[in-house]
Amino acid sequence: MRQGSQRGYAKHQGVTHRTVQKWLAVGRITALPSGKIDFDAADAELNASGGDRRNGRRPRTLVEAQRQLVMLKTRLARLEYARRAGQLIPAADVKQAAFSEARRFRDRMLTIPDRIAPVVSSPDECDRVYALLSQEIHNALLELSGTRGEEATAS
Repeated sequence: MRQGSQRGYAKHQGVTHRTVQKWLAVGRITALPSGKIDFDAADAELNASGGDRRNGRRPRTLVEAQRQLVMLKTRLARLEYARRAGQLIPAADVKQAAFSEARRFRDRMLTIPDRIAPVVSSPDECDRVYALLSQEIHNALLELSGTRGEEATAS
């Protein structure tokens, strides 16, 4: 006989703790005098009472289905209102804008050695300073993109 708490039985059934509480309240399952639940007995009680064990409901009635439909339509209406009010924007637009900004940032960073190397070094050290700046910026961009480790292993 496997016993456990309401939360343990909820996990066993793959439902919420609240669902188990409802089952107890309506008598679909019974608890032991200690308050714990005999998992095998409760499983048998659920099977005997019928209904869908996964979500804790008996077969849905038309009224319940209509209520759920109204709730879903309400949620959709709220989302549509938020989108039209400018509170939400499509994920594809966000991804495209982020990609464009990242590319602009990368391009700007890659021009730093061209602009700075001649300013901070003598003419005979310009190539070495340019190479150092380029390598450090390249490494920083790879680290930022999360591909530094992948490129190092590919080399």
